[in-house]
Amino acid sequence: MQKNNIKFLLIGLCSIFFMIIVLWFNYLYAVKLGKDYQGIFGDMFGASNALFTGLSFTGLIITILLQRQEIKDTKNEVRKQAKIISIQQFENTFFTLISCHHQIIGDLKSDSYSLKNGEKNYIYFEGRKVFKSLVETIFINIENDVNTFNTKFAKLHEGLGDRYLHYVRNLFQIIKIVDEYKFNDDENINTKEKKKYIGIIWQQLSDNEIILIFYSCAYEKENHEYKNLIEKYALMKNLTEIFLHDEIKSFYSKSAFK
Repeated sequence: MQKNNIKFLLIGLCSIFFMIIVLWFNYLYAVKLGKDYQGIFGDMFGASNALFTGLSFTGLIITILLQRQEIKDTKNEVRKQAKIISIQQFENTFFTLISCHHQIIGDLKSDSYSLKNGEKNYIYFEGRKVFKSLVETIFINIENDVNTFNTKFAKLHEGLGDRYLHYVRNLFQIIKIVDEYKFNDDENINTKEKKKYIGIIWQQLSDNEIILIFYSCAYEKENHEYKNLIEKYALMKNLTEIFLHDEIKSFYSKSAFK
């Protein structure tokens, strides 16, 4: 942008310098002529006038080009400012949603019981401890068998779904907002930024939360859009293998674990 302005200014200055030189040499030449020939030379000087008119027109074009460049620079600056404001608004929404998500976790409640002497002994869980209880229930009831997984998980889903579905939906709503936002026209930079923000929220999850999401999104009646996002951003890559049934992993593509 600045290079173009400098180039146009140099052209203008060279044109002015050229006109001054031409006028100066014409003047010196005319002074040396006698009075009888100065009139004739003046008539011939009309060619120089045409030259100066042409140079003036060149100067006008340069002025127009400089104005166009200035307008273009102004538009680019406005776009940059608009993008900065857009990203600030996105970040405000993003971190507000994360704060709400933590509130959802804090409000989670669950219970389980064990039989002792024919009596039920209840144990109550709150917050993140709920995930540990849910995962233990899944491990007790789910086998490493793809043929029976959906049937068995469906029964768990009926009894446990209300305890974690709101949590899962809210989490993936945040991830979806990041996935759909355009950070940059360069696709590589855009992808890098999306991974950064998704990483911010994913790194806050415990192993039990990720295990719960793994089995929940593998269930065929769950939203497959969530499973696609897991595969797209390899969200299961850092989860310890011991927590996963190998056959159930086949419900996901390999990209989810890379």
